[in-house]
Amino acid sequence: MGAVLGDSDGRPPLHIDGGGELQPIGYELPVASAQVKSCILLAGLYAVTGPTTVIEPVPTRDHTERMLRAAGARVAKGPRTVSVWPVDGLQLGAVDVPGDISSAAPFLVAATLLAESRLFVRGCRPTRRARAC
Repeated sequence: MGAVLGDSDGRPPLHIDGGGELQPIGYELPVASAQVKSCILLAGLYAVTGPTTVIEPVPTRDHTERMLRAAGARVAKGPRTVSVWPVDGLQLGAVDVPGDISSAAPFLVAATLLAESRLFVRGCRPTRRARAC
């Protein structure tokens, strides 16, 4: 995309220099990764033109696309692709974050350490429900 990435002798902290203008790209993920997909889509918001497209081997979690769409970004989703276009700005109101088992895990562990404790995790996202909630 045109950014220059660097490190400190092979270690963090990482340095990112946008240099000039970021260019939109089409990127095919070698493995399914919602985190990498999100990084590319977020960078695509600052490209000089659009779209920036990510091609997934299998669908991954779509939290970023949902949030970007809610904030006013132009997002297009296909069976294995997600694209975003550059934005001048985003606006997002209040956000209700559903329960997520990975976020609740520390509290679940703590509850097991306390006799007679009770803890309820409600509202898990459908993509997590089948496995954990």
